[in-house]
Amino acid sequence: MYAKMAKRLLFETDKRLLWKLAYNFGFKGLIAVEKHKRRLKRDEFFPPFLYISIVNSCNLRCQGCWVDVSAKQQALELDRLDRLVSEAKAAGNAFFGILGGEPFMHPELLEFLGRHRDCYFQVFTNGQFITDEVAKKLRAFGNVTPLVSIEGSEIVSDQRRGRANVYSRSMQGLQNCLNNKLLTGVCTSLCQTNYDDLLREEWVDRLIEMGAMYCWYHVYRPVGPDANPELALTPEQQLAARKFVVEMRAKKPIAIIDAYYDGNGNAVCPAATGFTHHVSPWGDIEPCPIIQFATDSIDDRPLSETFSGSSFLSDFRRLAATSTRGCIVLERPDLLKNLVEKHGARDTTVRGTALAELEAMQSRPSQYNPGNEVKEKSWAYRFVKHYWFNDFGAYNDLATVEVGGNEAMDTNRPSVNGDSRTVNQNGHSTSTMREQVLTPASPIFDAERLLRAYETARDDLLSECTQQGHWVGELSSSALSTATAVSALSLVERHADVGRDGNPAKSAIDSVRIEIISELVCNGLQWLADHQNPDGGWGDTDKSDSNIATTMLVRAAFHLTAVPAHHDDLLQRADDYIKKQGGIAGLRKRFGKDKTFAVPILTNCALAELVPWSEVSPLPFELACFSQDMYRYLRMPVVSYAIPALVAVGQTRYWHRKPWNPITRIIRHFARKPSLRTLEKMQPESGGYLEATPLTSFVVMSLASMNLTSHPVVQHGVEFLLDSVRDDGSWPIDTNLATWVTTLSVNALAAGGENVSQLDCLDWVLSCQHKERHPFTGADPGGWGWTDLSGAVPDADDTPGALLALSNWMRCDPDGDSEKIRSAAKDGLGWLLDLQNNDGGWPTFCRGWGFLPFDRSGSDLTAHALRALHAWKQEGLDEVREPRIAPTEATETEPLEVRIESATGKGLSYLADQQRADGSWVPLWFGNQHRAEEENPVYGTTKVLLAYRDLGRFDSDQARRGVGWLLSTQLRDGGWGGPRPAVKKTPAPTTASVEETALAVEALLPASDRPEVARAIEKGLTWLVEAVESGRYRQATPIGLYFAKLWYHEKLYPPTFAVSALGHAVRALQDRAESAPCLTPSTST
Repeated sequence: MYAKMAKRLLFETDKRLLWKLAYNFGFKGLIAVEKHKRRLKRDEFFPPFLYISIVNSCNLRCQGCWVDVSAKQQALELDRLDRLVSEAKAAGNAFFGILGGEPFMHPELLEFLGRHRDCYFQVFTNGQFITDEVAKKLRAFGNVTPLVSIEGSEIVSDQRRGRANVYSRSMQGLQNCLNNKLLTGVCTSLCQTNYDDLLREEWVDRLIEMGAMYCWYHVYRPVGPDANPELALTPEQQLAARKFVVEMRAKKPIAIIDAYYDGNGNAVCPAATGFTHHVSPWGDIEPCPIIQFATDSIDDRPLSETFSGSSFLSDFRRLAATSTRGCIVLERPDLLKNLVEKHGARDTTVRGTALAELEAMQSRPSQYNPGNEVKEKSWAYRFVKHYWFNDFGAYNDLATVEVGGNEAMDTNRPSVNGDSRTVNQNGHSTSTMREQVLTPASPIFDAERLLRAYETARDDLLSECTQQGHWVGELSSSALSTATAVSALSLVERHADVGRDGNPAKSAIDSVRIEIISELVCNGLQWLADHQNPDGGWGDTDKSDSNIATTMLVRAAFHLTAVPAHHDDLLQRADDYIKKQGGIAGLRKRFGKDKTFAVPILTNCALAELVPWSEVSPLPFELACFSQDMYRYLRMPVVSYAIPALVAVGQTRYWHRKPWNPITRIIRHFARKPSLRTLEKMQPESGGYLEATPLTSFVVMSLASMNLTSHPVVQHGVEFLLDSVRDDGSWPIDTNLATWVTTLSVNALAAGGENVSQLDCLDWVLSCQHKERHPFTGADPGGWGWTDLSGAVPDADDTPGALLALSNWMRCDPDGDSEKIRSAAKDGLGWLLDLQNNDGGWPTFCRGWGFLPFDRSGSDLTAHALRALHAWKQEGLDEVREPRIAPTEATETEPLEVRIESATGKGLSYLADQQRADGSWVPLWFGNQHRAEEENPVYGTTKVLLAYRDLGRFDSDQARRGVGWLLSTQLRDGGWGGPRPAVKKTPAPTTASVEETALAVEALLPASDRPEVARAIEKGLTWLVEAVESGRYRQATPIGLYFAKLWYHEKLYPPTFAVSALGHAVRALQDRAESAPCLTPSTST
């Protein structure tokens, strides 16, 4: 191996470059380390190697990057760089790591490298700026080794790095280096998506064949604003990677670096040992690149004084070296946080959220794996590391720690073994789980570990509660919403000075608002440009696959704003994607006969002059002139909650392309004004129909295109859009789901036995109940919508959620506010009973609308309704208000218990009919983009099983088949989510989600006495608990569906579902006999 490596160096490289490497890097580098050792003996300090991030900008958007690459460019000025390197050279240093961002985006990088030819620079780069000309200049300098980052296969590279054609462009840059005989390396950040592709002997052989002289296996570290713990390697994988590197070093003629170990295989942190520190693009001196805090700058005083006198850096080295041999950021973020606060270290990021990110991190293993050290097999590596890359005695005082749990030396860290707190940060009192008795052992899971995970998730959920006492959550930003808002505001801006007759008129929008609109349009377009998927399309959320609907809307937004010329490549890739998906035919295929969304999308495109008006189906907006009670009989071409789109889009189609039929033409002419009055009557106080940006935007753009910018509907709609835009220029799919996530949170806490009666949100939940007939759907009073805002509409998912929450309040405090709770529950139950369809199931909003899929009964809705009815059946509410539907003589006098019994029987029959042959159920309002037809049978099946659990029917045939289906779809990693691979081989990146895994675990718990179910629960709990311990359980997955196949994810879904599942699991391990009265099996959501 050594002879082959020597041969490669002699015959495959430029001899002058080889000499520069040997002298500047080899000889001078060894001298620098020896000087470092001597300084340490004199109690002086200056690291022998410096990482310097010279610029923050980058052309890629890599997953998990901690650098503010999208911020305004900050580059270390040439004179400051010169001064920095010159001072380091005076201390004996000669080797520097040049980082970014992307270093080659620094305008003076080549000038800088050329000025310091007596040094050696390793430039970490994606390679895409290394042209043949640049490579020739680097060869002329002779003091640079490019380290080109390759993150996996072409598909994986594009996904990991947020752009298209990343792999091919980086490989071209790499080839330019090799063609010019530069001493070139290839590095990768090992993670779950590239582990199997790059940790292979074939990959090393390919690098050798290409001419690479070394490769570097980093390990992905989930830090920064978009940390993704799911990408991180497991301890077993890190150990396997270490063994692979050691094996390859001993047999392959290529230098291989890994991060970081000494010759005996002990983990080493170069920052803890004092081998290196980091300088940011602003000149801040940080412990290492991923620790973005500093108290010192390169400009404060001479560099030698700064390094020797910095108490922050000194304390960091001492703390890191006495806490772990691995990465303190991963293993002990709590200790690092304390250190930052102790020294008042400043956040060196542009985003200003580094401390919050650190607080949000959960302890997780790094490369430190005591007892599994893998010694170097190569004598050359052992020799070099023994003398020049070791711990320099830093770890002599290392305390004995356990990776990941780690009670090392910090008395300020909250103890996981102490009592749980009983009051959260908002003053909410909760019952302590440690007051309850755990069984000493369990066939399912370790009780203590489970309890710690539950307490972590519970406390996180409580911390999300607002000062007002309820939860609000945060919906994902939406490319679809942003595109429609941009189109709507653009058309308002365009038609602001045009009267209804098409002639100039006094502006309907004042000049200040026009300026605001113009700015928001630009910001929205920039956000859209930054979030294009690698395939050229856009998905509804930042985590969604591309779809033709959203992509066509984004394309229309760019065209309407006359911006296309500035985004030629972006729009060309979008056009290619739309063409590949079938264009208009592909859009219609996606939505079928449901015109709720297809027609508004095509209308938007027609307004942008991308499709002819002949492709836009006319909508019978005259039907909106009938009374709301008649709507369900008219077989509308849109769903019940889209009447505003029917009116506005229908009128716009009529305005731009009149029907040839004279009768239809006359009817629609005279229906314009009365249907507009209906539209105005339906508009809520906020201006946003359903609080939804897309629906409101379609209405606004349609009316604006008809020169109706002065109409109150447009005026109020514009105000809604201006109020709901986010700071980054995007819009969410809806303002919020405050009522929904609050009742989810209450019910989840009740699942763990918490005394929810001590929460402060009871009055708020009661205030969300609708007390008057609703103008949007004509719904009678009594139901709850998804938010407390004026655009909410009562529905059959939020109403059961609220009823279950009220039931849990009553169980924990029967003598509290029982009268007002019972009164609200009576109205809610009556509303819910009146909504049941003739098929026995429950629809979302309106009884009897069954023509289109999203108006039909749903299994998830029906299961939820049955649980709410059952929870209140025992309360003895024998009176209920008059039903909305025409009552029979019997139902007028039937007590509530009898009505509930009858509705329950019909509902169970409906669920039995809806169960598929494989045992699953499919929900209406939740999906999974990785499954066929984008359905989510995991969500649907678990929700139905929870109803069977509550109703005492878990031994039924339907429940057993449902359990069997869940067992058959558990993924190999223990979670639930996308489809299970048919072929049993090394899996692709997991498609498991916290939301689906938590639901599945909770749904299976009642059958834990069956061995095969117990094993599945144990695997699922392991997955879920590890997700909590690592912090990845906070990562929301786009499983929510809104307004006919529009995706969203919600920040609070993972913690609420996790708290509910873990709470039920904890209670499954308790001695039921000692449970308090309010800890009986809860009716949690």
